[in-house]
Amino acid sequence: MKTQIKLFSVLLLLTFNFSCNKSNDDDPIKIDETENEVVTNVYALVREYDGTNFTVNVWKNDVATPLNLTNTTSVVTETMYVSGDDVYVGGSEYNGTKHIAKIWKNGISTSLTDGTNSAGISSIFVSGNDVYAGGYEKNGSDRIAKIWKNGVASALSDKDSEVSSIYIYNNDVYAVGYEEINDSRIARLWKNGIATSIGDNNKYVEARSVFVNQNNVCIVGNENTPDIFLAKLWTNGTASTLNATHYPEPRSVFVSEENIYIVGSEYVVGSEITIAQFWKNGVATPLTNGTHRANAYSVYASNNDIYVGGFEYNGTVHVAKLWKNGEPTNLSDGTNNAIVTSVFVTTN
Repeated sequence: MKTQIKLFSVLLLLTFNFSCNKSNDDDPIKIDETENEVVTNVYALVREYDGTNFTVNVWKNDVATPLNLTNTTSVVTETMYVSGDDVYVGGSEYNGTKHIAKIWKNGISTSLTDGTNSAGISSIFVSGNDVYAGGYEKNGSDRIAKIWKNGVASALSDKDSEVSSIYIYNNDVYAVGYEEINDSRIARLWKNGIATSIGDNNKYVEARSVFVNQNNVCIVGNENTPDIFLAKLWTNGTASTLNATHYPEPRSVFVSEENIYIVGSEYVVGSEITIAQFWKNGVATPLTNGTHRANAYSVYASNNDIYVGGFEYNGTVHVAKLWKNGEPTNLSDGTNNAIVTSVFVTTN
């Protein structure tokens, strides 16, 4: 009897072990997929005007957060940069007599100028702990191109000039804009304060946006004569012409995985309507169909998705638009004029 009990106990133990092992073999180890999930945050800077006052909102995905504005009757906000959890917006506010250059960090503003002369910010870039802003400050009747680093200004010229875009790469500071030489506006690239010309000085050239990737300096703008308007991309000084039909105006460039994305506008032949235009490696694809006036101001590429900010007229007012891979989303309700002036995307 004892022998039977011992044998039964051994069989029971073997059965238990087999059951446990089988369960472990059949059921895969569960992995918390949220640990490897990529979270994408899409930011859009939206300026809205009701005919009297401006409001400015930073959209993060589907949530809008207003900037703290001192004077809502005249405010310019054109640029945004996101670093970690901090959102920086560059622009200007009117103090009753002059525009004051400002940076808003997480909605709270800091003045870069004291209001003696009008000033404005057109581009902002954060590199490590340093915050750069590019724009201008007036000196008499002239605008003077300036870059502010952590609030400290450096002039790029003593002539009429302005910075339209900045980019920081390997501790080098790149800026594009214009400088007036002998009564002619010359498109400029400044690298660490040293100026070089862009394009053909015998033509009217505008440089609007710069992006630096693997030591390639990409600049977009126009090179025009009275009869011919050309959209141009300069890569390390070498020009190429973007595919376009009628009065193109590129405004923003972004480089990702050897692809060059550019956005702006182009007129519909025979009309006063502009379409929002998107170029990939020089080839144009319209974002709008030409029924109503539209424009694109900012482009950002992330994880094979392309985000574009701008507006489209609805027959009454401009509606703020965010296009993702060509599909539009409204960021205003169509009551007041509104535009998206800047987009930025982060992943973590």
